Order: sequence, then C-alpha cells, then structure tokens
Amino acid sequence: MPYFERPVARARQAKATELVERLVAEGRVRHAEPNDDEVAEWRRVVYYAKRHGVER
Repeated sequence: MPYFERPVARARQAKATELVERLVAEGRVRHAEPNDDEVAEWRRVVYYAKRHGVER
C-alpha cells in the first residue's frame, strides 16, 4: 500500500488541510496551553504540509 493511502497519512493530510484552511481564514492558529503530545502532533502536521505541498 502506498504511503499516502495509509491511515496515518490520510489523517495527517486531513489535519494539514484543516490547518491551512484555518490559517487562510483566520490569519493564524493558536492552541492554548498544548501538552507535549499535542505540540509533537502539530509539528508532524506542519512538516507533512510542507513536504507534500498542502496549500490553498
């Protein structure tokens, strides 16, 4: 199965798309007091968006 069809990749794609849409609509995205796991996940999402050219 190609990477982009795996469940983790699909979930990251969805989160990256949501993040970009929020950035376009709101100008910035802030998370109040995220824990270490949330910070790590959002970093993965941002890196995914950069690597795969997720933009609107």
